[in-house]
Amino acid sequence: MVLPKPEGKQNEILYLSEVDNIVILGTAGSGKTTIALLRAVKMARMYPKDKILLLTYNRTLINYMEFILSDIPENLVIENYHKFARGYLNSRGKMKYNCILNSKNELIKEAIDSVKKMYPNESTLNRHVDVFIDEIEWIQKMGISDKNAYIKVERTGRSDARILRKNRIYFYEVFQKYIELRNESGYLYDWDSLAAVVCEEAAQDETERFYRYILIDEGQDFSPMMLKSLSLLIPDEGSINFFGDAAQQIYGSRISWRSAGLTNVKIWKLEKNYRNKSGVGKLAKAISELPFFEIDDNDKVDSVVPIAEGPKPILMQVKNLEDEINFVANVVKGSDSSRTIAVLLKTREDVRIIEDEFTIKGINYTTLKKDMDRWNGNDSVYIGTYHSAKGLEFDIVILPFMSDQYMPTEDEIDKYGSKDDALSEEVKLVYVSVTRAKTGVIITYFDELTDLLPRDENLYDWRSEND
Repeated sequence: MVLPKPEGKQNEILYLSEVDNIVILGTAGSGKTTIALLRAVKMARMYPKDKILLLTYNRTLINYMEFILSDIPENLVIENYHKFARGYLNSRGKMKYNCILNSKNELIKEAIDSVKKMYPNESTLNRHVDVFIDEIEWIQKMGISDKNAYIKVERTGRSDARILRKNRIYFYEVFQKYIELRNESGYLYDWDSLAAVVCEEAAQDETERFYRYILIDEGQDFSPMMLKSLSLLIPDEGSINFFGDAAQQIYGSRISWRSAGLTNVKIWKLEKNYRNKSGVGKLAKAISELPFFEIDDNDKVDSVVPIAEGPKPILMQVKNLEDEINFVANVVKGSDSSRTIAVLLKTREDVRIIEDEFTIKGINYTTLKKDMDRWNGNDSVYIGTYHSAKGLEFDIVILPFMSDQYMPTEDEIDKYGSKDDALSEEVKLVYVSVTRAKTGVIITYFDELTDLLPRDENLYDWRSEND
């Protein structure tokens, strides 16, 4: 597959000096992955004796990159952060068999129960377990290892309102108990703690750096500690190239370049959308302007709606869940096999529902998942979660189950404390999913439409089973 030829500002970025740390913030569809690949190849060929590292967040996107990049220079390595971190720690003698805890959820529940015995009358400890899970992940991603530092740290957005400063002490008690339980279980690390360990090791590592240049694609998903660890592992004459979209940040905290170890950063912004046609682009822009769509003004990139004409997204109201599942299957079954189509959903349980229906109807499909070992360019139908589709693109995207009662659920509203907070958490997932579509989007729902979608009637081709 041939990569698209860079245009306009993309060309300027491609030929920037390799010496500087650069940050490229672009809207969805602005060609960030394309330029990251082209720049990585250019650096690898310019410096054939040096190792170049191109990092991204998940394995699916790596397979996709390797598919579209037919001729990869031998000195260019493409992998995800956690594979890189494991490799580095192993080279330092800090890894052993089965030393990473895959899921911390059960141990966090156990930690909460333990801390409750210490503070039996503290209502904070009765909050939804997912709030504790999310907060502990945030603590780890920020590299906080001191109770007083955690209590004093400034938070922005709704996150600060969810956990009052006076209650942070109980969250940190749970965090400390969790670490104790994890260690007692024989695990040195969990996935969110790896970056901090890499930082600690890199700070005292005086050996020659393995990579001269590190490029990061989908960088908005990297935590500050991940970025800091990478900044510690390049030589003085090396640099980091960061490609990301703050509007797609769905994994963690906002990024401070200084806290991430990047100094003398030169920031470039790509506003032009080359992927989405006009109908898709207008909907994406409207979603990003919803009042609960939070983004740091310093990192915001105002997107330019694509000029390439395309159909309005179809908004289909059905009678019930059974009709919705059946409608999606029939649309896919009747679609043009020459075009790629993706059905994107919130959870793995939802994915299985659609998989079962497609199997019954004899529809061939590929499931997007983190352990995909290849990307087959001949496949035309994909099913996956919103997360699994990050960085990818398809001709058509179908988004089922976009009803108000499901997006968000009552349990999610309870978890985050209010409906606005729950909407704030999920809106970027919807934005990411919509912007995966090059040509068209089909959205289905029954009863009431979710507030995660704008109500402007001019954005959609409104349809109903009753029509």
